[in-house]
Amino acid sequence: MYSRVYVKNSLANTETGFTFKLKNILETVNLTGVGPFSVDEKIYPVADTRLILDDQDFPATSVTRENPLPDPINREMQVHIAASPLAPGEHRLSIQLQTCEAGRISFTIGVSLE
Repeated sequence: MYSRVYVKNSLANTETGFTFKLKNILETVNLTGVGPFSVDEKIYPVADTRLILDDQDFPATSVTRENPLPDPINREMQVHIAASPLAPGEHRLSIQLQTCEAGRISFTIGVSLE
């Protein structure tokens, strides 16, 4: 069920790393932690992750229990990870989120980068 949160075909390389999108389709939640994310079992530090929601840019490290980030239903959140670009082809993306409402959410999905 949670794997549907990943926006299909959103994985892309950028000049400073790679990005993908998540869309909250379940219910409005308050994020209290984000990441770490991993691709093909390589873990990317939370300190290298930024979130963009409603044109606002947040360092992932700023999302805490004391400073939750509201994640409204049906809104896309872009996740940007500062790292080397990913190779084209199939990858395994592991996503970890923490919410006030649902606790820890963790899932791994197959994604493709063209």
